[in-house]
Amino acid sequence: MDLVCWWHVLLHLMISLLWGLQSAALNSYDTDNDVWWQSLSDFEPVQSASYGSLTLRDSMYMEFDVVFHGPTPAPNIWQNVFRIGFPSSIGDCFGLSSRYPSLWVFPAQDSFYFSVSESDDCTRSYPFMTATHELKYSVIIHYNSSRITIQYKNAASANANYITLVDTVRNGTLSSFVDRSHPTTVYVFMSTDEFSKNKSPTPPANVTLSNIKIVSYWYGDGFTLPPTVAPTQQPTVSPTKAPTLVPTIATLSPTSIPTQSPTDVPTDEPTDDPSIAPTQTPSALPSQSPTDNPSQSPTILSTTATLTAAATSNISLTQESLEEDVPVLLPDSTVAWNNLLSQNVIYILIAVVACLSTCCCVFCVYMVFYARMFKPPDAEKEGHDDTDGTDEEAAHGPLDDDDDDDDEED
Repeated sequence: MDLVCWWHVLLHLMISLLWGLQSAALNSYDTDNDVWWQSLSDFEPVQSASYGSLTLRDSMYMEFDVVFHGPTPAPNIWQNVFRIGFPSSIGDCFGLSSRYPSLWVFPAQDSFYFSVSESDDCTRSYPFMTATHELKYSVIIHYNSSRITIQYKNAASANANYITLVDTVRNGTLSSFVDRSHPTTVYVFMSTDEFSKNKSPTPPANVTLSNIKIVSYWYGDGFTLPPTVAPTQQPTVSPTKAPTLVPTIATLSPTSIPTQSPTDVPTDEPTDDPSIAPTQTPSALPSQSPTDNPSQSPTILSTTATLTAAATSNISLTQESLEEDVPVLLPDSTVAWNNLLSQNVIYILIAVVACLSTCCCVFCVYMVFYARMFKPPDAEKEGHDDTDGTDEEAAHGPLDDDDDDDDEED
């Protein structure tokens, strides 16, 4: 009998422990109780359960995923998913009607109902959102003092785009609630602590929430989403010691594993589009089969050096030879004249010599015959005497004075 009692006690302890672990695993969250709030697990709403708090400001951003499992069996009763606001014990806009924001499920219907308080309407409602059972939706609620937007999409589809359910003006929050000098605290209820008109508690909706992020901020300051829920537990053991300053631009078709041993034997079929840059190591032996289509415009100026196969079997071009000035090609007219002169230089020389010889012969005949015929006789005689005297003096030199004296004595 005692053994049976111990087994009952142990069984109750195990059930209580598993229930506690399940509750902790389901409704876990993190918050700074001021600006941001986020879930650390899936959430199943519990009536009148509050999970942390935030400071109310003029703007609020909230995103979450929700799966609707169907309405509760109770007929004609509103069901609450969450409400961010004041405790319901105060009443009206200062209590159960405060919604910054809130989400509900219609009685006995498959649709969501959004409500956000304004300065002149604490229970301001917006168009309904039809929900399919067991389908996950991603929802974003974002408002400031002048505008509100509500968007949703099918979270199960990676390519789904957000559908805008609400995008309209808003009359802002009561100024007494958003006074910087007197911060106002609101609580995160999942679900609300309200009671219906018949004094029965408002039942929680039959939903599962996840990936919840809430940020309360001043519109002029902007907002930042809460920090990541799951940071890296095991950082890399070998971080990069010298990271690159300029990131690598990925190619369209990069090689997954480049070859470590390139081929030593080149292909027998070279490419149809040769490289623009000439090879650094030309072949030592000339081609055995000359081309059938020689160039129509051969080079006029020959290269400064001729590579021969007999000189060396390993010929390499030096950097100096690569940097030599390239000969300048002459115009077509100049090339034609150069070809004419180079091919007919022998004939031109013969013509020049023949011309000079003919001119010399003609000149000599003129001097011998024609010049003497037209010369006056006296001039010819005087010229003859002078010529003789000049010739004699040129031949024998000037006469000595002694010879002149002997002639006078005789």
